[in-house]
This record gives sequence, structure tokens and C-alpha cells, in this order.
Amino acid sequence: MTAQPLLSPLPSSLAFQHVQRPAKVLVGGSTLGRLRTERYKSPWQTMLEQSGGSNPLELSTSGRESPLFHLYSLSFDTEQDNRMRQQQEFYLNYGRALRVLREDIPRFFKGAPDTSIFTEDVVFLDHIGPRIGMIFTTVKGRKAYSQHIWLLRFHSSLIFSRCEVEVQRIWERDSRTVAVRWKLRCFPRLLDRSLVNLDGISEYKFNDRGLIYEHTVDIINWDDSRSKKPAQRQLQHSLSTLAC
Repeated sequence: MTAQPLLSPLPSSLAFQHVQRPAKVLVGGSTLGRLRTERYKSPWQTMLEQSGGSNPLELSTSGRESPLFHLYSLSFDTEQDNRMRQQQEFYLNYGRALRVLREDIPRFFKGAPDTSIFTEDVVFLDHIGPRIGMIFTTVKGRKAYSQHIWLLRFHSSLIFSRCEVEVQRIWERDSRTVAVRWKLRCFPRLLDRSLVNLDGISEYKFNDRGLIYEHTVDIINWDDSRSKKPAQRQLQHSLSTLAC
């Protein structure tokens, strides 16, 4: 069965083009400029020759691949390469973010965290405040996020002699969400104040590039070693100072 062309044969006027190009040749040791008529092949002519002189757009039933098949194949390979590069970028950034979180969370109150694992418009959501009778806190932007963390460390240093954070568990909720279970112990500067213990969880959501675009923090349980009410007032005062 003979293949039917999808389009009409290519006009011969498009197959070849005649142009005049300036060319320099050496004659007797000197360089002379003259015009030379060059007959070059257009892309369509190249495709015609590769297809045996037939229309390069027609379907072939002989098992011979048409030039456009290679073009489509090249486009498909390019898309695959792009997907592979995106996946590689995601897993590289994702793995690095996990390492940074594992290192930064325990020293949260000792130094500034590495914010390069976050997007420029990262959103921080604090669910601890409403659970202890305070307002819900939202911070947007990497710069504002860094300032919020700095204020938290600063005010904590005024109220507590030291704060310790222990990472208890890190797991994946899904392919783009990581949860971290942590325990916080704060030692007050005043002797009549009780030790504050707090169990919390942080949730990090990743975008297609493997960067964190949302950080949510919530409280699981909190208590003190002596009496609960003084610790509650102390914690509320600390967080209210930070919110200001």
C-alpha cells in the first residue's frame, strides 16, 4: 500500500536558493575581494534528500523513518532531559534541606539557621499561639522569616538562661511534606520560675525545586517540672513579647 503524502510536494523554488556572498581568495600572495555565486542547500532540500526525494512530511510505510520523525524524537528527548534535570534538582535540594534541618534545629537558639533551603516567599504559620490563648502568627518572606527567628532567639535569651531543642523524629508525610517532632526545654533565669518543657512538631512543604515554601509549627504537649500555672504564664509572656 503506497503512503499518501500529508502535504503537496514541496515547490522546487524552496529547495534551492541562489545568493551572492563576498569571498576572499589568495592570488599571487595578495588578498583580493570578489563576489562568488554560491549554490547552497536549504533545510527543506536537505530533508528532501534524506527522505529520498519525497515529501519529508508524508508518512512512510516502508519502515524508513522520515526526517520529521527525528525532529519529534529530538523534541521528546529534550522534554525527557528537562524532566530528568528537574528531578535531579529536586532531590539534590530536598536532600540538602533535610541535612540542614537535622543540623539547624538542635542549635536553633545558638545561631542563625541556613535560610537558603527556603523560597523567597516562604510562609511561616504559628499554631502554638492560639492553643495558649494568643493570636495566630503568620510571617511571609525569607527576610521576615529570618527576622522572626532572630527576635525569638533574642527574647528567649532575656527570659531563659538557656534553651535546648532535641530532634526526636523526622519523617515524610508525603513526597513533598516533611514533619519533625522536637522537644524544647527552657531554663529560666529566675530561680522561682519553673522549668518549661514543650513537645512540638514542625511541618515543611517543598515545591518542585525541592525548596521549602511553607513552615508550620504546632504544639503537641507542654508542661513544667514544678507547677503548671507559673510555667504557663511564663510561656505566654515569652510568646507575647515575641509577637510584639
